[in-house]
Amino acid sequence: MTAASVSVPGARTPNTLTTDVITFGSVTGQKLGDYNLTGDPTIVYTTSYTLKLTFALATANYYFGGKQIGKFNGSTVTYVGSDRLGSFGKYYPWGQEKPSATGNNTEKFTGYFRDSETGLDYADQRYHQPGMGRFVSADQYQASAGPRDPGSWNRYAYVGGDPINFKDPRGNNCLSVAPRGQASGCEFCDPYSPGWDCCEYLDTCDYPPGRGGGGDDDPSVGLTDQREGGGIQQGSPSFALAADAMGAAQTALWTDFMGLMSVPCEADLAAVGVTNSEISAGALYAFIVNGMTQAAGSTYAQDAYGNSAAYNAAVGRWGTISMAQYMTLVAPNAAAVAQLNGNTIYINAAWVNGMGVLDQQAMLLHELLHNITGLTDDAIQSALGLSTAAASQNIGDKLRKDCLQ
Repeated sequence: MTAASVSVPGARTPNTLTTDVITFGSVTGQKLGDYNLTGDPTIVYTTSYTLKLTFALATANYYFGGKQIGKFNGSTVTYVGSDRLGSFGKYYPWGQEKPSATGNNTEKFTGYFRDSETGLDYADQRYHQPGMGRFVSADQYQASAGPRDPGSWNRYAYVGGDPINFKDPRGNNCLSVAPRGQASGCEFCDPYSPGWDCCEYLDTCDYPPGRGGGGDDDPSVGLTDQREGGGIQQGSPSFALAADAMGAAQTALWTDFMGLMSVPCEADLAAVGVTNSEISAGALYAFIVNGMTQAAGSTYAQDAYGNSAAYNAAVGRWGTISMAQYMTLVAPNAAAVAQLNGNTIYINAAWVNGMGVLDQQAMLLHELLHNITGLTDDAIQSALGLSTAAASQNIGDKLRKDCLQ
C-alpha cells in the first residue's frame, strides 16, 4: 500500500474511490496478468486529502514456448493445456462452448480472452463473435479481397470459413495449425511469437493496410533477376527449405525496420516513396508462394498484375501462361516475382537456397517495394539512380549495401 498527498484546488462534491483493474500484456499480444487498483472508500474528496491505493496481483498467466501452461487466480496456480487451436475447453467449430457455457473473463476459444460483459472474444485487433463465424468489425485492408477467392469479399469472415484448420490470434491474419510439412503453400512461423507452431498465412484473409495505385505499362514486372556471373549459384530446389529461409528474412526485416535505419537506407526508402513502418508491416504479412508449382488455372498476368493498372497490358503480352511457366521458360534467372499492390511473393526455391542470409533479406526487401508501391523494376531502378538496362539484382545489391550492412 502506498500513500500520496494530493492537493485539489477549489471545493469538490464528496465522492468515493472504487476498484479498477489494470491488465498487462506482452509484446506478442498475450495477456500476462491483472492487477487490482483499489482506493480507500472511506476517503471523502476535499480540498486536501491523502490518497491511499493498493496495487495487488489478481490473476496471472504462465507460458512456455509461447503457449499458456498455467494460470494464477490470486491464491493458487492451476496448470492448463490447450488443443491444437490453442483452445481451453471444448467448443463447436465457431467457438460456442459445449455442452454448456462456463464463466467468462478468461482465455477460451483459440486462446481468445472472452469478455464477461459482452460475451465477445478479444482478438487484439478486432472482436470475434463466438458461434457466428465472424468478427464484429470489418477487415481494414481492402486488398486482402480478390477474385481468386470470392469468399474473401466478406470483410467480417473468420479465418476464411475454415475454423478447423486455421486460427486468427490477432484478428488480422489467418494461421494454419497444420504440422510443418502438411500445410499447403508457404510454411513458416508466426514472427510475433517464434515459439508457436509453424504455420502458413492464408492469402485470402487479413493483412495490414497497403497502398493502392502504382504500376506502369512495362510488362517486365517486379522481379529479382540474377545477372549472369553475379556470384549466386542455385542451391537445393526444396521449397520447405526456402520457406524457412524466407520466414527468417521476414522476421529480420520486420524487427529491423521498426526503427530508424542508416542515412543511405532512409534516402533509398524516401526515393521510392515508402516508410520504415510499411516495410516492417509488409515483411510481417508477406505471403511466400512456390512460383515453380503454381496451381492450374492461375496466370502470370493475374498473379503479378491483378491489382495493377498495368493488368490489361500484361494480359495482352503474356496471355494465359502460368507463373511457373514464366519463371521456368521466360525468366529462368528470376529468384522472385512480386505481386504489385499486394502481399504475395513467388519464389524459385533453388535460387533462394543458393543465397546467403543478407542476400535473402535484400531480395525480400526488393520485392516488398513492389508489393507496397506497385512500381515495376525499371521505375524502382530509376528512383534509386540505377541502370534500367541491368538485371534487377542491382536493386537488391544497393539495398543490401545501404540497409543491411
